[in-house]
Amino acid sequence: MLGLLMTSASWGSDAKPEAKYLLSGLFETRRAELSATGRQQLDDIVAQWKAERALIVTVVGHTDSIPIAPQNRHEYPDNYALSEARATTVANYLRGMFDESVARLSVQGRGPDDPIADNATAAGRKRNRRVEILIRVPSSDQPTVQEEPAPPVAEPGVEPEQSQGNLSFDDVVAQANTRLTEGDGQGALALLQDYPDFVGNPDYDYLLALALRSQGRHEEAMFALERVITIDPKFAGARMELAQIYMGLGAEADARRELSYLQGLNPPPAAQAAIAQALAQLDKNKSRGSSSKTLRYYARSAAGFDGNANSATDLNNFLGFTLSESSRETASGFSEFGGGVQYLGQVKNGRQLIAYGDLAHRFNFDASFVNATTGRGGVTMRWRSETQTKSIGLQTYRQNVSGDLNSQGLGLVGSWSFNLTSQFSLGGFGRFGLVRFGDDQEVRDVDQYVAGATLNYRFPSRLKANVSGVLLYGNDQATQEGSRYDRDFYGFRMGGGLQFTPKVRAEAYGSLLQSDFDAVFFPEQFSSPREDTLVQFGTRVSWRLNDHWTLDHLWRYQENDTDVSVFDYDRVETQITATRLW
Repeated sequence: MLGLLMTSASWGSDAKPEAKYLLSGLFETRRAELSATGRQQLDDIVAQWKAERALIVTVVGHTDSIPIAPQNRHEYPDNYALSEARATTVANYLRGMFDESVARLSVQGRGPDDPIADNATAAGRKRNRRVEILIRVPSSDQPTVQEEPAPPVAEPGVEPEQSQGNLSFDDVVAQANTRLTEGDGQGALALLQDYPDFVGNPDYDYLLALALRSQGRHEEAMFALERVITIDPKFAGARMELAQIYMGLGAEADARRELSYLQGLNPPPAAQAAIAQALAQLDKNKSRGSSSKTLRYYARSAAGFDGNANSATDLNNFLGFTLSESSRETASGFSEFGGGVQYLGQVKNGRQLIAYGDLAHRFNFDASFVNATTGRGGVTMRWRSETQTKSIGLQTYRQNVSGDLNSQGLGLVGSWSFNLTSQFSLGGFGRFGLVRFGDDQEVRDVDQYVAGATLNYRFPSRLKANVSGVLLYGNDQATQEGSRYDRDFYGFRMGGGLQFTPKVRAEAYGSLLQSDFDAVFFPEQFSSPREDTLVQFGTRVSWRLNDHWTLDHLWRYQENDTDVSVFDYDRVETQITATRLW
């Protein structure tokens, strides 16, 4: 049969057979449903092992190195998810055909990590798109079924937690089930939590998940359900609940994976109808997500503390002059309110039109002289393909401080990013901008040129972790004759993020920017041109509370080290922001 290759076959000293198969041509592009050719290949394998019992089966999915295009990631977010989905489909088919002959079955999705040919050629990529199956019969002294973990043992002199009640396991399950049926989720949860020694039993954990969901504690329910299917992969009810949680969290690829697994279990008609309804909802979401245009609104409020609200020196005197309050470091608590709108329009041939506007006002309790209102806006055209993303757009901003114009700007920005592998991308960007200040600061007006390179690496993990870096070089050209604000600047930024759960993500960054001015500032004291080194660090933790609310905590540190002491400062800021989406 084309695409089916037995790579090895052997018999141990006790004559127990073992074989490894390499299969290709099982699936269509970006699909995890078996083709007719694929089913025939698997039928041929099953026929070879029908006479055996207690089989141990391992199925491993592999892909080539071409990443899934951004416009197709609603189907599978990456090659790892696709390879796991395909391996799961194969495993489910074998489970159904072997029936009771399988003692243990495991699935892995390796994505592009283990190539057997050169991904630079079409023929090599075709060989790498494969599924490997290892089948063996264990020796007589090797256990085929994993034993249930022993219950926890209490420390000497300490009563186990089950002593909080005197019900048996069956009684707890029966009573919790009754309370859930009657709509008393809170009572069911209280009862179950009184018997923590039962954690790890699939029936207990399933009811615990139902009770947690009834109280809106979806993430905790998700962990309980994952314990269930780790012990009992065929627990259809747990997988259905897990799929519904994923749908509620917007993790549609994960939901589709669970539903596809359930379909492979040949469920009864009622369950098939529920699965079909859930898949139809995912298809509807997919269709809605690919509509021609989307308009979203948001409002946000924030509160925090700024250790140096005006980014000023801590000096009281400079060159014999006493500095005013607005020129000296001032700490203050603050509140901030704002909102905005974003438009996303789908254009033909993978193009997107993106437009946005945002307005915010910050009130500093102890530094009202730097109360600021800031407006931003922009429009961008983006092109996406399987291997690269390009964009070009206009950006603008205006900031008023204490009601008067502080600065405003307009910039033309272009960027390009190329996916070298499914994890690693490399790109570049360029910007030309005009920066203009208020009437009393026109000497600072500049035309600005910036160029840089970017890189990003995404770890092959379901935690969606990544690291990124940016190198940049720029030049400010003052528009006024005799201005001292001509400068070259260059630096780098490193950052990374980690998705702890579908709702919680943390990010951190650090950067350094070196500015070399052409002119000498305050020649009566200094003889060399001014040089600044700006160091910044920051963290951000985001919680998506539901589809409409997010909560963010930000912490930022800045330090500007310069040879002109009046421009030397450091600044620490922390804030909590709540955002409402429509």
